Amino acid sequence: MKGLQFILLFFIGANHFNTVKGGIQCHYCGRSGLCELPYDSDPEVANFITCEKSCMKFDGYGPDGNRVIVRDCGIYEADECTPDAKYMTTEATGTLCHCMLGECNAGTLVQPSLVLAWLAVLQLAHSRL
Repeated sequence: MKGLQFILLFFIGANHFNTVKGGIQCHYCGRSGLCELPYDSDPEVANFITCEKSCMKFDGYGPDGNRVIVRDCGIYEADECTPDAKYMTTEATGTLCHCMLGECNAGTLVQPSLVLAWLAVLQLAHSRL
Protein backbone atom coordinates (compact mmCIF):
# COMPACT_ATOMS: atom_id res chain seq x y z
CA MET A 1 0.00 0.00 0.00
CA LYS A 2 2.86 2.40 0.76
CA GLY A 3 4.19 2.01 -2.80
CA LEU A 4 0.78 2.96 -4.20
CA GLN A 5 0.61 6.01 -1.92
CA PHE A 6 4.07 7.12 -3.04
CA ILE A 7 3.15 6.75 -6.72
CA LEU A 8 -0.11 8.68 -6.23
CA LEU A 9 1.61 11.47 -4.30
CA PHE A 10 4.38 11.69 -6.89
CA PHE A 11 1.88 11.88 -9.78
CA ILE A 12 -0.31 14.44 -8.03
CA GLY A 13 2.66 16.57 -6.98
CA ALA A 14 4.21 16.52 -10.46
CA ASN A 15 0.89 17.46 -12.06
CA HIS A 16 0.35 20.23 -9.51
CA PHE A 17 3.77 21.85 -9.99
CA ASN A 18 3.48 21.72 -13.77
CA THR A 19 0.20 23.64 -13.54
CA VAL A 20 1.66 26.39 -11.37
CA LYS A 21 4.93 26.60 -13.33
CA GLY A 22 3.19 27.67 -16.54
CA GLY A 23 0.84 30.04 -14.74
CA ILE A 24 -2.82 29.60 -13.96
CA GLN A 25 -5.82 31.48 -15.28
CA CYS A 26 -7.64 33.40 -12.56
CA HIS A 27 -10.74 35.57 -12.58
CA TYR A 28 -9.93 39.27 -12.33
CA CYS A 29 -12.16 42.07 -11.07
CA GLY A 30 -12.44 44.53 -8.23
CA ARG A 31 -9.08 46.23 -8.70
CA SER A 32 -10.02 47.99 -11.93
CA GLY A 33 -13.80 47.93 -12.00
CA LEU A 34 -16.30 46.36 -9.64
CA CYS A 35 -17.03 42.65 -9.50
CA GLU A 36 -20.61 42.39 -10.68
CA LEU A 37 -23.05 40.54 -8.43
CA PRO A 38 -24.09 37.92 -9.14
CA TYR A 39 -20.71 37.17 -10.72
CA ASP A 40 -20.82 35.81 -14.26
CA SER A 41 -17.93 33.36 -14.76
CA ASP A 42 -18.78 32.82 -18.44
CA PRO A 43 -15.51 33.15 -20.42
CA GLU A 44 -17.30 35.46 -22.86
CA VAL A 45 -18.07 37.93 -20.05
CA ALA A 46 -15.47 37.45 -17.30
CA ASN A 47 -12.00 39.00 -17.23
CA PHE A 48 -9.01 36.73 -16.65
CA ILE A 49 -5.40 37.20 -15.63
CA THR A 50 -2.52 34.72 -15.74
CA CYS A 51 -1.06 34.31 -12.27
CA GLU A 52 2.29 32.89 -11.24
CA LYS A 53 1.50 31.51 -7.78
CA SER A 54 -2.23 31.28 -7.04
CA CYS A 55 -5.66 32.82 -7.52
CA MET A 56 -7.11 35.04 -4.80
CA LYS A 57 -10.58 36.13 -3.81
CA PHE A 58 -11.41 38.64 -1.10
CA ASP A 59 -15.04 38.96 0.00
CA GLY A 60 -15.75 41.44 2.77
CA TYR A 61 -17.01 44.87 3.77
CA GLY A 62 -15.42 48.30 4.06
CA PRO A 63 -15.80 50.53 7.12
CA ASP A 64 -18.72 52.26 5.38
CA GLY A 65 -20.62 48.93 5.17
CA ASN A 66 -20.22 48.59 1.40
CA ARG A 67 -19.35 45.15 0.08
CA VAL A 68 -15.83 44.71 -1.28
CA ILE A 69 -15.06 41.80 -3.62
CA VAL A 70 -11.72 41.39 -5.38
CA ARG A 71 -10.58 38.55 -7.65
CA ASP A 72 -6.90 38.68 -8.58
CA CYS A 73 -3.55 36.87 -8.33
CA GLY A 74 -2.48 35.55 -4.95
CA ILE A 75 0.88 36.54 -3.54
CA TYR A 76 1.82 33.03 -2.34
CA GLU A 77 1.11 29.39 -3.18
CA ALA A 78 -1.70 28.23 -0.94
CA ASP A 79 -5.08 26.53 -0.84
CA GLU A 80 -6.67 28.18 2.17
CA CYS A 81 -9.13 30.77 3.39
CA THR A 82 -8.50 33.21 6.20
CA PRO A 83 -11.57 34.72 7.89
CA ASP A 84 -11.54 38.24 9.35
CA ALA A 85 -8.61 39.30 7.15
CA LYS A 86 -7.88 42.85 6.04
CA TYR A 87 -7.53 43.38 2.30
CA MET A 88 -4.04 44.68 1.61
CA THR A 89 -3.65 48.18 3.07
CA THR A 90 -7.36 49.00 3.13
CA GLU A 91 -9.77 48.97 6.06
CA ALA A 92 -11.96 46.34 4.37
CA THR A 93 -12.34 43.15 6.44
CA GLY A 94 -13.58 39.78 5.21
CA THR A 95 -12.56 36.35 3.99
CA LEU A 96 -9.34 36.12 1.98
CA CYS A 97 -8.89 32.92 -0.01
CA HIS A 98 -6.04 31.59 -2.13
CA CYS A 99 -6.33 28.59 -4.45
CA MET A 100 -4.13 26.92 -7.02
CA LEU A 101 -6.55 25.47 -9.55
CA GLY A 102 -7.27 27.41 -12.74
CA GLU A 103 -10.33 29.67 -12.50
CA CYS A 104 -10.89 28.58 -8.89
CA ASN A 105 -11.74 32.09 -7.63
CA ALA A 106 -14.99 32.48 -9.56
CA GLY A 107 -17.80 31.39 -7.28
CA THR A 108 -19.07 32.14 -3.83
CA LEU A 109 -16.64 29.55 -2.42
CA VAL A 110 -13.08 29.13 -3.56
CA GLN A 111 -12.48 25.62 -4.87
CA PRO A 112 -9.57 23.74 -3.31
CA SER A 113 -7.07 22.28 -5.73
CA LEU A 114 -7.22 18.64 -6.76
CA VAL A 115 -3.98 18.09 -4.87
CA LEU A 116 -5.57 19.11 -1.60
CA ALA A 117 -8.57 16.88 -2.28
CA TRP A 118 -6.38 13.88 -3.14
CA LEU A 119 -4.21 14.40 -0.07
CA ALA A 120 -7.33 14.42 2.10
CA VAL A 121 -8.51 11.15 0.52
CA LEU A 122 -5.08 9.56 0.98
CA GLN A 123 -4.91 10.70 4.59
CA LEU A 124 -8.34 9.24 5.28
CA ALA A 125 -7.42 5.94 3.62
CA HIS A 126 -4.12 5.79 5.51
CA SER A 127 -5.77 6.48 8.88
CA ARG A 128 -8.17 3.57 8.37
CA LEU A 129 -5.33 1.05 7.85
